[in-house]
Amino acid sequence: MDVMAVFSGTWSIVKQKFGLLLGMTLAATGVVTVALVLFGLAIAGSIVSMIAGVAPSVAAIVGMVVGYLAVVVVSYLAVFKAQAMITLGAYEVAQGRTPTFSGLLAGTKGFLPRLTVLFALGLAAVILISVLMGLLFAGMAESARSSGSSAAGLGLVGVIMVTMIIVIVGGYYLTVKLLYVVPLIAIDQLDGISALKRSWKLTDGAFWRTLGYVLLLAIVLGVGSTIISFIAQIFMIPAVGSLSALEYTNDPAAVFAALLATAPFLIIPTLLTTAYQIVVTPFMCVYVAVMYIDQVRRSELPPGYVPPTAASYNPPGFPPVNPDGYPPPPPPPPAQPH
Repeated sequence: MDVMAVFSGTWSIVKQKFGLLLGMTLAATGVVTVALVLFGLAIAGSIVSMIAGVAPSVAAIVGMVVGYLAVVVVSYLAVFKAQAMITLGAYEVAQGRTPTFSGLLAGTKGFLPRLTVLFALGLAAVILISVLMGLLFAGMAESARSSGSSAAGLGLVGVIMVTMIIVIVGGYYLTVKLLYVVPLIAIDQLDGISALKRSWKLTDGAFWRTLGYVLLLAIVLGVGSTIISFIAQIFMIPAVGSLSALEYTNDPAAVFAALLATAPFLIIPTLLTTAYQIVVTPFMCVYVAVMYIDQVRRSELPPGYVPPTAASYNPPGFPPVNPDGYPPPPPPPPAQPH
């Protein structure tokens, strides 16, 4: 499939099951929202206690840190679970089946434990690399400070710039090589390490094409995001004008009234941006799923393989086939005389 066929296939799947795909995205968004609200209420309670003169205890501070980490973990797990369900749903639609929410929920059972191992290893690697880079930069900065040499300072700047370039290029490289990890775990039920290895192998010899497809998707979605941002800015103009008029106002009632009047103009842009992200999330997952299906065909089917058509089921000497590719049923036997 060329890139236009991938976009066309993605749109076809999204159009067929938009409600289902959107429902899975909204479910993940709901879980994240509930986690954030609960954490926000806990933070608000701590702030109220501090205002009342009650100093936070060590247990409360530790609880806040643990709560924040729990929100992050729950949010990531909810998002990945939704991605797995959307990916599996796209695959089933491509196979001509009719997926359901309950079926996809059951079909991705065990996805999160298999992914968590890989996620934990990746997080550990990121933390280790970050610590090593921090120690390197700190050592070089201390060396430059103690020597007082401008050359040492320039060397530190150069090392930081080169490191940033390596991180950016490495990030794109890993994004391409590990692009099919989620589809492999969700569809083929592989464990995290096996999915990593197979995704790496699937993209062998297809790196630049895969990168091009991903970048083109990013460009298309970026254009859509720019349009949404432009519309949001239009809604923001009245709010900015009203708030600017309050710059020299000392009347709290007038300030409150102006904020209340401009609240809709401030909320609408946020709602537009959020709605756009919710809509494009299933599109991105389906797009990657279609790319995965195409890449498996490219990499693992025999060279020169042509998908069977109705004509291929009609060898010489056999009756013509129906449009679905199967021979027509044989005629009924002649009636026997009584």
